[in-house]
Amino acid sequence: MSVLPAGFRRSALSNYLATASSLVLALVTVPLLTSGLGRTGYGVWVLVGSLIMYLEIFEFGFGTTTIRYVADASSREDEQGVRTAIATSFWLLVVPGIIALLVGLAVAWAFPALFSLHGDTASAARLLVVLLAVDLAISIPGDTFGGVLIAMQRFDLLNATLISVLLAQTAAIAVVLALGGGLVALGAATTVISLLGQLARYLFARRLVPGMSLRPSRARRELVRPYAVTSVWFSLNEVSVLVVQRLDAVVVGGVVGVAAAGVYAVGQKLAMLGDRLIDPVVGAFFPHAAAQAARGERAAVRASSLAAFRLATAVALPPTLLTALLAGPLLDLWVGPRFAEAEGVVVYLAGAVGISALRRPAQNVLNGVGKPRVVALISVAEAVTNLTLSIALGRAIGLTGVAVATLITTTSATVLLVLPYFCREVGIPARRIYGAVASAHLLPAAVVSALALGLRSAEPGGSLGVLLGGMGLGLLYFGLLTRTGLSGPERAALRAALGRRRLGQSS
Repeated sequence: MSVLPAGFRRSALSNYLATASSLVLALVTVPLLTSGLGRTGYGVWVLVGSLIMYLEIFEFGFGTTTIRYVADASSREDEQGVRTAIATSFWLLVVPGIIALLVGLAVAWAFPALFSLHGDTASAARLLVVLLAVDLAISIPGDTFGGVLIAMQRFDLLNATLISVLLAQTAAIAVVLALGGGLVALGAATTVISLLGQLARYLFARRLVPGMSLRPSRARRELVRPYAVTSVWFSLNEVSVLVVQRLDAVVVGGVVGVAAAGVYAVGQKLAMLGDRLIDPVVGAFFPHAAAQAARGERAAVRASSLAAFRLATAVALPPTLLTALLAGPLLDLWVGPRFAEAEGVVVYLAGAVGISALRRPAQNVLNGVGKPRVVALISVAEAVTNLTLSIALGRAIGLTGVAVATLITTTSATVLLVLPYFCREVGIPARRIYGAVASAHLLPAAVVSALALGLRSAEPGGSLGVLLGGMGLGLLYFGLLTRTGLSGPERAALRAALGRRRLGQSS
């Protein structure tokens, strides 16, 4: 059994293509939105998006449960079990979709009062919430089909739909703003495009699972209880992630002000660069671990886990470190001096992302092997602590205090709770994980940090020069990492792979 998931190279490449597309398009859309909507309008856009994303709690974890049960049945070549899992998941998710819509309508009614909006801005905010709530209500049961693609390791098909939606939404945003449209027109355009993406995922799932049917008679009532038990823990974890990542901007909006929420969101987007690089390599380990656990392959789970840790830290730590060190020039180049206050947000949130590079692999593997309960409870405690501390530090320090709260709670939960539990359950000594990370990253991090601080002090060519210099330092980090983080045979395999690629390109 391979340490890496089936089709890992294809999945990872397509995942990174989707991530790169998202990042590049964000570089385009954020300046468009901040310029076209203004600070207050963009703040409303961010707050509505954050609140609607928070309504994803009404999925109750069934989407993630779909991945586990479909992967389990597929690994045992139980075709009927796969079809039953899909139908059961879809109809279970229809109910929370309806609940999310009703709650979204209530949020739309209360939104202006919550954030002291008046006049045309209040009306536009209400309509925007309604549009995005409709999108979410349809997308919740539609998540079944994305789950099918993940469970069957067809990240390439999933990402094809995601990239197409991103491109279309970016084009729509540019056109709407060029024509003088505002929040409502933007919401309508992006909602229609999002729903077309859901349709594409449904068609791909039908292609992969012959005989797939969504008729209610195909769902099985006896599966509701085991699905619900598993989903409770996945749901608690997902809610906690939403509280930590999505509610921060809402806290800033309520404690500091709507305009400050937009500033925080800009800093958060930049800081999350490294975080966006983790899931493309570790996401596939969730269904992979589920399949290994279904076959009773504990040794294979341990080997795959170590590979996941190495991959996650290798792709996340270099850009996270450089983003924190060069936050000021990067913000100036991206959105200009109006958002200079976001620099502290970037630094502290980047630290939290670095810690997440250790947590995410552990969490994915534990979920895959059917051990989500303890991690979910830890995540709930983390979310409550984060929310409380964010409000307190937000009032005391301002928007930077909210980022500090996230760093404190993420570090404490990961180092003191999640990793010790993972090591005990999977059977990997903690010193092996920490030792591997330290030996691989200490030297590259020290060298690159010193050079980055010198680059920032000199600022050759202004912010653009710092950006180009930072890209060079990123390449240096990865170059050093091949010496400190790879064994001799692994370096030889890498050189051989690159040599074959160059040969193929030249021929």
